[in-house]
Amino acid sequence: MSTLKAEQIAVAFYNAINTAGIVASGCVLRSNVYPYHDEALPGINVILGADRPVTETGPDNFTFQDWMLTLYADCVVKQPLSAGDLDTALNSLRLGVHKAVMANYTLGLNFVINGYPSEVVEPERKGEGEEQVAVMRTAFTFHYRATITDPSQ
Repeated sequence: MSTLKAEQIAVAFYNAINTAGIVASGCVLRSNVYPYHDEALPGINVILGADRPVTETGPDNFTFQDWMLTLYADCVVKQPLSAGDLDTALNSLRLGVHKAVMANYTLGLNFVINGYPSEVVEPERKGEGEEQVAVMRTAFTFHYRATITDPSQ
């Protein structure tokens, strides 16, 4: 069965982060929508973002189309006691993700033209009371090419 190129990129992105040893085994998740458990923190949640054609007017040929895929790596930590510790912990995860992804900006995929880091959003506190976690969203953009008739090729 064929797999959409955007999915192939998302899997390679996840694998690059998961194998880098940034967090403990089992703490890199994909599209996690459930509350975070202490044993999975600190953790990283890989989330699929927008997948947009490069040109607004459509492709200028009948063979292929270029796309820009956004992928997010949410860095998640249990809220430490001081704000400085929180920033340091999140920035440490952010640095690990950045290095893991940018070690090979094409993620080893021959149809990826370029990959680069994008926006990093300020930390957001989620939850209440003692169970609060802080999440910092990091974004990466991948420019890739797919055929018009079958975006898995």
